Amino acid sequence: MNKTILLVFFFCVTATTSLYAQGDEAAIKQSIITMFDGMSKLDEQIVRGELTKDFQLLEDGEVWNADSLTSFFKTMDKAAFSRINKFDFIKIEKRDNVAWVSYFNEAQIAYRERKFTIKWLESAVLVKDNKRWRISFLHSTKLRQ
Repeated sequence: MNKTILLVFFFCVTATTSLYAQGDEAAIKQSIITMFDGMSKLDEQIVRGELTKDFQLLEDGEVWNADSLTSFFKTMDKAAFSRINKFDFIKIEKRDNVAWVSYFNEAQIAYRERKFTIKWLESAVLVKDNKRWRISFLHSTKLRQ
């Protein structure tokens, strides 16, 4: 009887831990997806809501922060802009309140008369802040078409 109780207890703890890890993984992915959805909408508030205050982006040989990332929104004609994102997550690792993620990102972009697709290989570091995952660091490598 004691072995049965111990086995059931062990199973419950293992299942709960696994569900917690799956929840974190989903939340980590969602933070990245939401940030890029904000970029698709040219919505500075959505983008900044997914970033830490000290966010850093390494993009095409340049160092950006949240201000430089969102500054181009003001120059865009929202009515003429469309962006659809597609993600293929490669790996997610988590230690305590820090996670690092690697993924492929593909964007189908239309602006005025032009339509094009851009693909990147990206990595991100996220920090859990007040029970919410936020992007602290993003590195983006544009892939050849």
